[in-house]
Amino acid sequence: MTDLQLFNVPEKLVRALEAQAQRRNTSVSDVAVDELTFALNRRERSAALARLASLPRVSPKGESIADAVRAERDARA
Repeated sequence: MTDLQLFNVPEKLVRALEAQAQRRNTSVSDVAVDELTFALNRRERSAALARLASLPRVSPKGESIADAVRAERDARA
């Protein structure tokens, strides 16, 4: 693992990290790493959703999904 030092962190943010660490019974460093990981994953999900949104819309032909599920369920009965 690599060390990371942060400078000029607002005191309010430091207090919030310390409070979160105390609630989780862990270190400020662990909380910061968790939050950074969460933020990066959120950006990746946002990018993936944007790519999905840019795909052309496809209209299903034939029966609806609900009808297909209903038919399969009725066939089992």
